[in-house]
Amino acid sequence: MRKNLQKQLKHIERFSKEHGGMWNIPPETGMFLSLLVKLSHSKRILEVGTSNGYSTLWLAEAIRQNRGGRISTIERDPLKVNLARANFKRAGLSRFIRIYYGEAHKVLKRLKGSFDFVFIDATKEEYLPYLKLILPKTKPGALIVADNAIMFKDRMKDYLDFVRNHPKLESVLIPIGSGEEMTLRG
Repeated sequence: MRKNLQKQLKHIERFSKEHGGMWNIPPETGMFLSLLVKLSHSKRILEVGTSNGYSTLWLAEAIRQNRGGRISTIERDPLKVNLARANFKRAGLSRFIRIYYGEAHKVLKRLKGSFDFVFIDATKEEYLPYLKLILPKTKPGALIVADNAIMFKDRMKDYLDFVRNHPKLESVLIPIGSGEEMTLRG
């Protein structure tokens, strides 16, 4: 990993501890997401829940190493949007990222194209409605990762039941960080 990015990730980790309210993934989850993007050679990534851009930077670095692509990331808090933009710029990864400001369900309805990798880390009770808007925007072979599948399994029950029982989805719980439900669209 580039030293500039390592420095920026450490800065975000410190900032989040000092100020709270950012709810960033732990570094090992960031590494896991980065590896998935690299292994799948994903080029079009969707992230629901940007916060201050910590997870976005892990994804963007993987895209950079994959020799290009684009992340569309959605955040509804204007303060977090501004923090994320500044973090992307300092890390030198802005060119790979487009931030959409607004409520995810509204933004998802407007987004065009298809995505080959999706990371969901937002309001837990909204995961299933988000997924239903996202699935038509993915193609077979797309990976969908939902954060907090262990920590908030009760709040995500409808989402977890859906992905684990849908005939065109294969899903498994990865016990890393707060729990990642990894789903492959068939």
